[in-house]
Amino acid sequence: MCGDFNMVEIDTDCTTASSLISSQEKCLWNEILDSLNCKDLWGFIGGHTLRYTFHSRSHRKAMSRLDRCYFSHVYALSLVSKMWFDSIILLSDHNPLLLSLFDSNWTASIRDRLHRIPLRLNHAWIRTSVFKAKVDILIQQVFASKLSPSLKWEALVVGMQGVIRDCGKYFSGVLKAAKAEAEQVILSLTEKVDMGCLLSERDYSHLCDAYRCLHFIENNAIHSAKVRARCMDVNDLHAISKGFYDFLRAKRAANTISSLQTEGKELRDWNSIADACSNHYKKLFAASYSTNDSWFFALHEALVYTPQCLDSRTAAACESSITEEEIFLALGSLKNGKAPGLDGLTKEFILAFWSSLKSLLVDVCNEIWRDQKMPFSFKQGKIKLIPKVELPKPIGDWRPISMMNIIYKIFAKIFALRLKPFINKLVHLPRLGLFTKDRFMMTFLSRKC
Repeated sequence: MCGDFNMVEIDTDCTTASSLISSQEKCLWNEILDSLNCKDLWGFIGGHTLRYTFHSRSHRKAMSRLDRCYFSHVYALSLVSKMWFDSIILLSDHNPLLLSLFDSNWTASIRDRLHRIPLRLNHAWIRTSVFKAKVDILIQQVFASKLSPSLKWEALVVGMQGVIRDCGKYFSGVLKAAKAEAEQVILSLTEKVDMGCLLSERDYSHLCDAYRCLHFIENNAIHSAKVRARCMDVNDLHAISKGFYDFLRAKRAANTISSLQTEGKELRDWNSIADACSNHYKKLFAASYSTNDSWFFALHEALVYTPQCLDSRTAAACESSITEEEIFLALGSLKNGKAPGLDGLTKEFILAFWSSLKSLLVDVCNEIWRDQKMPFSFKQGKIKLIPKVELPKPIGDWRPISMMNIIYKIFAKIFALRLKPFINKLVHLPRLGLFTKDRFMMTFLSRKC
């Protein structure tokens, strides 16, 4: 496997001597790779999600490129194999590499303590018939399977990664073909005008359509760049400037944990840093009691003497099964535009396919409610560390933000909505604390609901 061939992606960008040489080298490399029977890895895994944009000093404008990776043999690896993720990690660090998969030490430079990041759903696809058709077929296959509701949901999550990958390849090809066609129309019609010919009404309409097509594609690329950069407050003119890309590089460097101080030692190895962070938050968020602890029984005995109790009608309502209306209300109260968890599913996706997914969601929620346990994969989350200070060193200098799966978010919201109306009547205000001065669970619930 060989990777990180930085090439000018569009031939029309070849306007300088160096870029023309790059274009010629591209043709030469294609001949060499064809003779070696090497194929483009991005075409196999959907590398449209890893397109890079850079500011060319020679061209004085923003340009796009792909860090290409080629493979010669696939053997029995599947599309979701960890091998592809490892290759992406190596390439994303811009490491030129030539390696053999038979080498026992080939994983030495891979950050194998990092979890796989799911493919990101582009919400613009939701309005397209291609995406809707693929999702509907997947939902029908899931419903036809003889599995429990929770396993059906997990099958949907796994299948959605394939749908996102296929749609990414398809829409990437459509946009590329549309851009090439629009540029060809503009070139031919402008040459006609330069020669002194008048455009007919039909030709003028085609020219306007071509410009609108290019405008749409460029705006979509700019919007996608701002979404990936988490920087939506930048206007479109600044989003294609050199300063914007310099800002993104600085932002990425600031958010990267290159060193960590723990127990008097400074860690710089990626795997050691990942292990230290994981162990820290496992201890921090782990349950500190079990049903056998004496204080746990003492807590239950104290609850017997609670001065106010729920009446039978309210208690029955709290213990009742989860309804479709509750799930829809919980979904509607979640914020828009939030990053997904490890399932890759967002609120916007669920609402777009609500009519097809609502029965499965009700079954999944009530299965968990009835069995009083949630599958481990539903409880897995992705923790993003946000630096609190300019130069963070120990683990306490980062603020953790948990990105949970959509099922977990729905459950948490349903519980909050059920507790909100009467929690302040049952528990005395000082006992509603969140372990922080002047902050109470009642205020927290009012904000969350």
